[in-house]
Amino acid sequence: MLTRRLFIRLKSSLASSLNEVLIPTAKGIFRDTLETKIVEVKKTSLVKNFTTAKEYCKLEMAPPKFSEIKHIQDDLCSVVIFFKNGSYKNTTVKDAWLYLLVTTEVGLWFFMGEVIGKRHIVGYKV
Repeated sequence: MLTRRLFIRLKSSLASSLNEVLIPTAKGIFRDTLETKIVEVKKTSLVKNFTTAKEYCKLEMAPPKFSEIKHIQDDLCSVVIFFKNGSYKNTTVKDAWLYLLVTTEVGLWFFMGEVIGKRHIVGYKV
């Protein structure tokens, strides 16, 4: 009986000491390989392209700043003056086509945003 208890204590102490020795080294090896993989992934062109796209998204999707509102007002006034003076009669077909395409794109993105916001194509779910 005494030898059996001694054997169990010895076995459990040996197992705990092995775990203390082996687990940190395994974690260290795992950490080292994980760090090397992260460094390799950071070097790929996909990550570089994603970070560039992320920067452009932050810049383009941000609401206008107070300093930019004056420029927006000036642009809107120039559009009104453009139509009041009849300057649109002097535009070329190429420019008119370009204006039409840009206006169509802005309108379609507006309606796409409405559909996304409603989460339904026609009307709101009540």
